[in-house]
Amino acid sequence: MTRDPDKDSKPIRHHTKADAAYEILREEILSGALEPGERVTLAALSKRLGTSMVPVREALMRLERDGLVDATPYRDVRIASMSMTDITELFEVRAVLEGLAIRLAMQNEGQKIAEHLEQINRDFALASHEKAFSEVNALNWEFHRFVLDRAHNHHLRRQLEDIWSKCHRYRAGFRLIPGRDEAAVKEHEEIIQAVRKGLADEAEQACRRHISNAGDEMIAYLSKNQKKAGIL
Repeated sequence: MTRDPDKDSKPIRHHTKADAAYEILREEILSGALEPGERVTLAALSKRLGTSMVPVREALMRLERDGLVDATPYRDVRIASMSMTDITELFEVRAVLEGLAIRLAMQNEGQKIAEHLEQINRDFALASHEKAFSEVNALNWEFHRFVLDRAHNHHLRRQLEDIWSKCHRYRAGFRLIPGRDEAAVKEHEEIIQAVRKGLADEAEQACRRHISNAGDEMIAYLSKNQKKAGIL
């Protein structure tokens, strides 16, 4: 019997070299491997990534649009520093948008979303107890992305995902800030309880408080470690 290779083979993901360079450099910036203020060159990055300068240049242009690198007119490229103003503004906007997301999610699907949010938060609490911070971080994004998915608003998705991409630089908050993970468990539960009761105003306010608390604690931490964190 002849096998159908198209049926049996697994789908292959195709990436351009520029995509690959972008993903590698973005992760290095977000993880801190490339430090805020550090100067980078096309030649050095191309050699290290084993590719020509063209895809690296394209990747850096995308990273500049993301606000992760700064380029001067003379093409001196540096990893973007973080300013306290930017951090404050990001979390202010994120709080409003995520509050809207939970309200829209409730309008669309009602109280039934609470069950899945509760399951995510139980897993989050377990990972928090075990201090598995990579898992904590992943489950936190799963919680908030589930809400956004149920909001069913294309424009909100674009704006919030843009904000999230910038906030990823602060994803180490659960590891760096003592008690932030335990507090997040309780704050998630406040959101869930408001959803269960069908109280959209309370759910929106609980979500805003949750994001604002996370932002305030991150700002407080970074203000004490400005030089280390590359804060302007």
